[in-house]
Amino acid sequence: IELFTLTSSRGDITADLRPLRVEQFDFSVERGDLTVELPRLDVSQGKLKTDQGNVSVSIAEDMALILKTYGSPRYQYDSLRYDLLEGGTLKRENVQAFQISLDVWLPGGATLTVLDVP
Repeated sequence: IELFTLTSSRGDITADLRPLRVEQFDFSVERGDLTVELPRLDVSQGKLKTDQGNVSVSIAEDMALILKTYGSPRYQYDSLRYDLLEGGTLKRENVQAFQISLDVWLPGGATLTVLDVP
């Protein structure tokens, strides 16, 4: 899939991309949470946006992620595996090339959760 888009004005979006080969994805919800399980074997770029809600991202523990945030979220992530850089970029430690790149927009005070899964 070249571009996978989901949009909702109200309600949560839950997307399991693990069985798909997705080059780019763009998920947006005005009022609701975004929960995304990222693909395992691909190089992907994505945009996640919520105006009123939280974002949760699950990624295979062997995948390299870099994530740029816009807004002032509260972060929940494994600080032994990820570095939070100045400007809100969260990246996997000790990795030069990234398989998944995300841009995430969420309101100030919302929670951004990054979970590594086996």
